[in-house]
Amino acid sequence: YLSGIIAGLKSESDCIGYVAAMPNNEVNRGINAFTLGVRRVNKDADVVVAWTDAWDDEQAEKEAANKLIEERGADVLTYHQNQCYVIQAAEEAGVFSIGFHQQFEGYSDLYLTSAVYDWESVYKELVREFLKGNENTYNNNFYSLLV
Repeated sequence: YLSGIIAGLKSESDCIGYVAAMPNNEVNRGINAFTLGVRRVNKDADVVVAWTDAWDDEQAEKEAANKLIEERGADVLTYHQNQCYVIQAAEEAGVFSIGFHQQFEGYSDLYLTSAVYDWESVYKELVREFLKGNENTYNNNFYSLLV
């Protein structure tokens, strides 16, 4: 959501590209949250998704990124993939990028930020509750870790 806000504020073309691996629940949730962030600050922007059908395919990811830039006019790119090939393609094309799953160094100012998730506290709470016998209960303390 927060990286979507950044993308929405940076886009001048109102077209933001999202390179995604598979249309599964995890990826779809990420796209939806990102799009909600974009729309929060830029009602005119569209988030255009290009699917690669692979988690780690440099050629497919760079091709998808370049198509989003060249054919759709995307001026900000993000992704849900294992590697940072989309950032590399964005750098080469001179457009903004937002990374996924880790913070990167060595890129230009076109690299804006990354969506980084730290699941350690969530998993610790899930295991702690499971060991107490509360494996399927709603826990307000657990929920507070997520917000």
